[in-house]
Amino acid sequence: MSRYSRRTHQAPWFAGGTITVASVQGDRYYLAEGAAGFEDGTVDFLGLPAVRIGLDHLAKVGVGLIHERVEALAGWLLEAKANARGISPLRTGCFCNPGAGEIALGISRDELATCFTSPAHANRLTVDDFRDCIDGKSTGAVRISLGIASDFKDVRAFLEFAQGFLDK
Repeated sequence: MSRYSRRTHQAPWFAGGTITVASVQGDRYYLAEGAAGFEDGTVDFLGLPAVRIGLDHLAKVGVGLIHERVEALAGWLLEAKANARGISPLRTGCFCNPGAGEIALGISRDELATCFTSPAHANRLTVDDFRDCIDGKSTGAVRISLGIASDFKDVRAFLEFAQGFLDK
């Protein structure tokens, strides 16, 4: 079977960029419109040459040093923000895990069933449609990722940004 026949023959998988909405509790997903719905994820062909450069850089710097740096930055972030606000632990989650997202965001199986059985959403469901269907509840999370290029200035900028939301 050609992978381009997925519209008529449901494949048992999907990947990043190919769907608009996915649900574990509702046992449903909606393919993106057009060619994006036929892909098995988005391949960054132009970025492939950078893989070798990145691997050479990682070998030069050393994974251990990168781990220590990220651990120090994350520790400082937790001490400067999360612990002071009683947030423990600070998580980076729900991405590529719709089941965990549904649970964390309080989206019930019944809400999903109502949404997914609606005739209006039989073949197509956009993110905006999904938000409307679940009465405007949040459909995602915000995360901060620290890595080799992160520094204390980056964390400080995030803390100042986040502080504005906590003070309201």
